[in-house]
Amino acid sequence: QLAESQHTLAQGIIGDATHTLICQNRLYIFTPRETFTLSLTTRAFALPSTQIPGGISQGSIPDCQFVANRQSGILWLFPDKGAPRRLDLLPNIGPNAEKGRIFNVVKDRDGRYVIASYGGGLFIYNPKDHHLQHFTAEDDDPLFFSNYLYAIMTDSTGCLWVAAESAGVSCINPRQEATAEYVYPHPGMKGDRSNYIRNIIRSRDSNILLNTNDNKLYLFNPATRQLTFKEHTKAAIYAYLVDSFGREWVGTRGDGLYVDKQRYAKESRTHVVPVNDFYDIKEDAHHRLWIATWKGGL
Repeated sequence: QLAESQHTLAQGIIGDATHTLICQNRLYIFTPRETFTLSLTTRAFALPSTQIPGGISQGSIPDCQFVANRQSGILWLFPDKGAPRRLDLLPNIGPNAEKGRIFNVVKDRDGRYVIASYGGGLFIYNPKDHHLQHFTAEDDDPLFFSNYLYAIMTDSTGCLWVAAESAGVSCINPRQEATAEYVYPHPGMKGDRSNYIRNIIRSRDSNILLNTNDNKLYLFNPATRQLTFKEHTKAAIYAYLVDSFGREWVGTRGDGLYVDKQRYAKESRTHVVPVNDFYDIKEDAHHRLWIATWKGGL
């Protein structure tokens, strides 16, 4: 069951929070001006040395959470073990106005953090020796053709899939001196929104789904290297998950929620939900699905 408790500081009540996270038995609370921590053991508040005014989530991987703000190109790492770490990647990177995201991070097979930035290209950070590599569209042999990278994922072979704004998607093999294969839904229309990849999804049959900004869905078969048009979706796909029972969950912005192709929407007569905007889906250790909506709660 969910329970609510209220806590106040000696100097008053914390105002609006831009983000919260739990790390190493502490609740971090990010506000527009200051960062606070609440010990989950002693229930005591503190002002930590790590201050990130207006901190917003940049996602997470199994052993680390990521935070940035709208004023800088600094990425903060909150690992499960060890102190928070700051990566000064690029100055003055503006956030994605729609999601508030500047960075998307995945971990590769060698344990490195691969960081796709919206405006600064791609970074690969090794948390063991703190070595940082930087790749941009201006490199002599570029891995992608726009520094505005929107999404990133790894497939079953260890290749990195990086979506660039209006420049298709690159399939990068990091173990072969960072070679890349370029995939364009519309090769003759470079720079067009039809090549603007909003989401990269690994489906339950191990194929790669590419959702473009004009709401078209393409299927890429890693075995045959073939890209085929799948369908024209009614809305952009914002969340995708295959749960532990093999069911496929698809959350859209504007067209409701699909569970194994069964649509749930606020105008439905039989499968009613309060909103049609679904932004994230997660499964916990008890096989419960937590679904984040826009203006419809959790």
